[in-house]
Amino acid sequence: MINNEVVHKFKEAIESISDGKWKIDTKFGVNKDQAFNNVKNNKTQMVIGHSTYWSGMNPASAFFASIPFGMSHSEYRAWITFGGGR
Repeated sequence: MINNEVVHKFKEAIESISDGKWKIDTKFGVNKDQAFNNVKNNKTQMVIGHSTYWSGMNPASAFFASIPFGMSHSEYRAWITFGGGR
């Protein structure tokens, strides 16, 4: 679980760096499936969570969560270019 204080510091930093042009609305305790669907349907722009939460909705998400610290930039590009990004 992400600490609320870290999220609020992130929000303040982004809003400060963008001179208030970017606004972040933080919400906690949203259902994980609802959060995924909201992003998928353009109701929400971003969700922070662990990708294994959504493995039932997108089997590829478990692959990304199974590699410690995720894939490198080169590995993502290879997956998108040669693996079809699926």
